[in-house]
Amino acid sequence: GIYWLLIPGRPAGLKAGLAFGASAWFRPNVLSVALILAAVARPLGRESQAKTWATLLLGRALALAPLAIRNLIVSHEFVLTTVAGGIVFYKGNAPGPGLYTVPAFSSNRPTVEAREFREEASRRTGAPISAAGASRFWTAETWRVVRADPAGWTARMARKAVALVHAEEPSTNLDYDQFTRGAPIRMSPVTFGGLWVLAVLGTLWCWRDLRARVLAAYVAAYATTLLLFIVAPEYRLPLAPALAVLAGLGIVHLPRYWEESGGLRRALVFGAAGLALIVLHRPVFVPREPQARVMLGRMYLDRGDPSAALEEFDAAVRLGVPAAAIEPWRALAEAALARPRPAPP
Repeated sequence: GIYWLLIPGRPAGLKAGLAFGASAWFRPNVLSVALILAAVARPLGRESQAKTWATLLLGRALALAPLAIRNLIVSHEFVLTTVAGGIVFYKGNAPGPGLYTVPAFSSNRPTVEAREFREEASRRTGAPISAAGASRFWTAETWRVVRADPAGWTARMARKAVALVHAEEPSTNLDYDQFTRGAPIRMSPVTFGGLWVLAVLGTLWCWRDLRARVLAAYVAAYATTLLLFIVAPEYRLPLAPALAVLAGLGIVHLPRYWEESGGLRRALVFGAAGLALIVLHRPVFVPREPQARVMLGRMYLDRGDPSAALEEFDAAVRLGVPAAAIEPWRALAEAALARPRPAPP
């Protein structure tokens, strides 16, 4: 979508709209991101700007039409993408010490969560409520909570902002570390926090390039939607490709900036970048989840990768999990490593 948005002409806008609309099937927050990117692309000065906007909206509508029709048939309500928006909005902004809050009435299981929130909304309103109506109810409830405790909400937003850019994150099968481990070109030792620092430098040094501005606008818009809802490893991972491109620009232009900038300016920029790297790698900011390491280890063991499983088990022990609690799985992994592998045919 970003690529096609930079190409003048009506077909490009249509293709960009189709791409963003298809992405919204999986990440509905992309809908708002598309319009922000279209606004940033306006400085191109092309005569087809109005047509690009129109075809962008048309492409989004075409991509979302099958989903909206399906929702109408199933729920007898017009729902563009999902009815979980209000639920996620509430969980990400309700009072609590973590990055999001699971209310006492919810089991936090995706298969039944929507029903549980709808039942609680019906209980609080004293009347039956539809799925879409429950989403609207929890959206209004979220704003009520924010107005009741603005200081607490500000603290939660600060925690989410730190988690969004920090190098550490709760381990899941969709976090940045797992993604880079399985990538053809391993991006480590550039952590997620390191990507952010290099990406900011690349954006500043290449600001005159429209392509860099559009990528930076995508990062800013997508990150804002995460801050308003929930910051989680699987949600911030889509930022990695755009951050990697901007970080690459920062690395490429670093020698030139070092030579051309004055001593004081150079000291301020690189000093600030170094300080940011230190802060974003302090483990005290983002809570770790040792049990997630155990789960990942068991997953690797099931998939036939005992070496990766042992790495996760070791990490879990370092984070406080009793060694005796994972000894059976560790024994299985060690036995699998010791077992000779059959020779290839």
